[in-house]
Amino acid sequence: MKFAIIAAGEGSRLAEEGISTPKPLIPLDGMPMIERLVRIFAANAAEEIVIIVNRLRPETEQFVRHLGQTHPEWNLRLEVATTPSSMHSFARIAPLLAGAPFCLTTVDTIFREADFRNYIAAFRSALEAGLDGLMAVTDFIDDESPLYIGTDNALNIDGFYDKREPRFRFISGGIYALSPRALDTLRRCMAEGQSRMRNFQRGLIADGQVVDRVAAGQTVEIVLEETPFYAEMGGQDSDAGVIRAPGGDFEVVDVQRPVPGLVVHTVRAEGELAVGDEVQAVVDAFHRQGSCQAHSATHILHAALRQLVGPTATQAGSYNKPGYLRFDFGATHGLSEQLVCEIECLSSSILPL
Repeated sequence: MKFAIIAAGEGSRLAEEGISTPKPLIPLDGMPMIERLVRIFAANAAEEIVIIVNRLRPETEQFVRHLGQTHPEWNLRLEVATTPSSMHSFARIAPLLAGAPFCLTTVDTIFREADFRNYIAAFRSALEAGLDGLMAVTDFIDDESPLYIGTDNALNIDGFYDKREPRFRFISGGIYALSPRALDTLRRCMAEGQSRMRNFQRGLIADGQVVDRVAAGQTVEIVLEETPFYAEMGGQDSDAGVIRAPGGDFEVVDVQRPVPGLVVHTVRAEGELAVGDEVQAVVDAFHRQGSCQAHSATHILHAALRQLVGPTATQAGSYNKPGYLRFDFGATHGLSEQLVCEIECLSSSILPL
């Protein structure tokens, strides 16, 4: 069994706090996070440990190379690249994972060693039982945009959701133990232009059961012949609203585009719906306006950053929803309190009235 670590992020949020140390080298339990993971993987009988690090952070590359030279028995395989997302990093190292079951995680995933040992043992048993994967989940939710896990009573995963529902007990723990067949799904997702790990996870269960009728009380995914709903993309949250059918109303809680041309609405059923029903799709205009305003604000903030910080302040990601925005960027240095104030003032001065 192989293990893999994605450690190719830019560490933009740490830089915002004035921390110059690359994230993989931040100490945890007395040692750099990346070394802690490597040691835990080696203790769980790793045949190989594949690591991808950011080309722009040579300190991390040097550290990993030193680890490999000091401990040749760990069989470290290093990939050095700058990628736009974790999923692109995964795709970059996928050829090194082919041919064997593997466990993949990001460098900042934290867990107890005993829990991880039990998890890997359970995955090996699952493989013997003919299953293709085992997802590590947690009920500790401390994330601005968690991925909620839908399960049946036997804890088989039946869906991944961006919005919370009462029935959801867990979110993704960021650890993926998978059979080699999962790499076929990864290649398909990349070919379709997907760039988020959560859409890869949705792809893993894309061949799930299709039903022709929905009863009240269920949370389901439906597809319309045409739709006015905006699917989450470009950092902007999806539309909210309601789908009105002859058998009742269906609250739209999430909208995704898993593949080009396919828009999937996650709805909470308050009535009955059948294939072929004629429905009315009503977008919550207030919610959309709030998302659009937040999205526009990220462009204004980016312009202010480029003007005051310089051309190195390049966007690395964003997330926008009504009343909230997050803007990730890379820069060669941290921001002083004075510079933060100047950025805020400039952004406010160019906000449209």
